[in-house]
Amino acid sequence: MLGTFKVSVIFVLGTFRVSVIFTLGTFRVSVIFMLGTFRVSVIFMLGTFRVSVLFMLGTFRDSVLFTLGTFRVSVLFMLGTFRDSVLFMLGTFRDSVIFMLGTCRVPVIFMLGDFWSRGK
Repeated sequence: MLGTFKVSVIFVLGTFRVSVIFTLGTFRVSVIFMLGTFRVSVIFMLGTFRVSVLFMLGTFRDSVLFTLGTFRVSVLFMLGTFRDSVLFMLGTFRDSVIFMLGTCRVPVIFMLGDFWSRGK
């Protein structure tokens, strides 16, 4: 009986040891597999994130450059229009000053001529 008990205990312990080793091996394989899958998914997610960030930054840069280009065109247009209107106003002002001086000169010359002829 003791011999049979000893054999059965050794058999149970051996079976237990084999199953523990098998379970630990399976667990280790599944952990390595899960970690590998996790690593692959993290690398994939980071790659996708990087691609989307680069895409967003590219789109943002394009829109900023477009906005700055549009702004520059409108500023140049406004400055050109402003310059044209200033030159036009200065031209009109110069013409009116010359006209007023000419109009003023005619009666002054007339008055001086009249004064000169009376003095003689």
